[in-house]
Amino acid sequence: MLKTLGKKLMNNFGLKLLAIFLAIVLWMVVINIDDPVVRKTMTLSVTMKNQDYITEMGKYMDILGDSNTVTFTYTTKRGIWENISSTDFSATADLKKIEAKENGTYRVPVVVSAIRNASQITIETKQLYLEVTLEDLGKKQFQIKANTSGTVADGCALGSVTIDNANVVQVSGPVSLVNSIDSVVATVNVDGMSTDITDNVVPVFYDVNGEVIDTTKLEKSIDTVNITAQILNTKDVSLELSYTGEPEEGYCLTEVSSNPKMVRVKGTAATLNTFDKVMIPAEVLDITGLSNDVEKTIDISTYLPEGVSLVISSDAKVNITAKIEAMETREYRIPINNVTAMGLKTGYQLAYVEKYLNVSIRAGRTALGYLNSANITGTIDVENLKEGTHTVTVILELDRTIYEISDVVTEISITHVAESETGNTENNSESNTGNNSEGTTTDTETSGSGTTEGGTGEENNSEKPEQENGTGDNSEKQQ
Repeated sequence: MLKTLGKKLMNNFGLKLLAIFLAIVLWMVVINIDDPVVRKTMTLSVTMKNQDYITEMGKYMDILGDSNTVTFTYTTKRGIWENISSTDFSATADLKKIEAKENGTYRVPVVVSAIRNASQITIETKQLYLEVTLEDLGKKQFQIKANTSGTVADGCALGSVTIDNANVVQVSGPVSLVNSIDSVVATVNVDGMSTDITDNVVPVFYDVNGEVIDTTKLEKSIDTVNITAQILNTKDVSLELSYTGEPEEGYCLTEVSSNPKMVRVKGTAATLNTFDKVMIPAEVLDITGLSNDVEKTIDISTYLPEGVSLVISSDAKVNITAKIEAMETREYRIPINNVTAMGLKTGYQLAYVEKYLNVSIRAGRTALGYLNSANITGTIDVENLKEGTHTVTVILELDRTIYEISDVVTEISITHVAESETGNTENNSESNTGNNSEGTTTDTETSGSGTTEGGTGEENNSEKPEQENGTGDNSEKQQ
């Protein structure tokens, strides 16, 4: 039976083999028609390996075209392909295998492999590369400067602006980029702020032209810093000037002034509450032996107390001026009704013997220009005087630090009034405190009309700066 079976199998053996082969081919055709092989492309980002190798060479690597990707072709069954994504592959460049090219650039081989379904994916064997350049590696350290933007609230001023944490940043990258850095600035916005503000900000890198530098190719030791801006109160304060010494004999100091007269300062509320003026020491302005005006510029910031500073730093420079004038002497004829009697007892009346006082006054021209016979007043003290005729000293109401005045005396008559005339006496006493007695009534009326003997109506203008065209000189001529 076995022999019979063997003969049957060997019968037409070639045809049977051919049939089997054709069956296999047919099966493969059927399978490919149902689930054919597809050819696709994929683009992947390349992962760098052994980056320290480049750094240890003292170089910085930059990818040409800033494209850190490769594109490759693979084949697989359609059924598999539909579930394939970029996560099924990896692309790795080993920087130890970097190769130099003839044009001065470099290339790094990229190996692409399948992570999943590797047995069912075929990656074409074409060699892939990343084109790169090498540049010397630069390293530098920069101090971060604190800055602000915006304007604080009204009545406030910006105080100190500080960086709370590290104010130094270390950078490394292409030497050309590192060398282009001129400054690093951290800016906090204080617009409308009335209290201290702290913020976390990203420092900005600038070149020498003030242009912002792209730092994507730099490695930085820190990315952000905490910056605090102090907001202070403000106050306007005056400058108090003083001087030392005396001008040359025959000259006088007429004015000490400053420009500006006031400055705005800033500080905490507690500090400013106790500070009202900037005191300029006397030794700053020495007028010893001077016969002409003197001007000088001083820095007042050194005279500010601790915790107080100027809102505008340029205000520190202040111009001070001392005006020096030659002394002049002028004669004035003052109506007696410009003299007030002080301390006249009840029951007595006072009469002036003379209608005018002749007074010599010495001062600088500017100071004399403010005087005329009508606006010079004085007083006499009669409190301890008895009935009779007396010679009394007239105290003129002028600033003795500006005006030198000769001794001025006048004669008066004090008389006792009968009891029946007590009422009138009181009126007369009141009248005599600022007006003439009976003998000077006419002069009182004349003065009231705006003129004095030896003067004109212009004398009533106490604001007139130049006296030589007014009463002062006219009085001299008419005495």
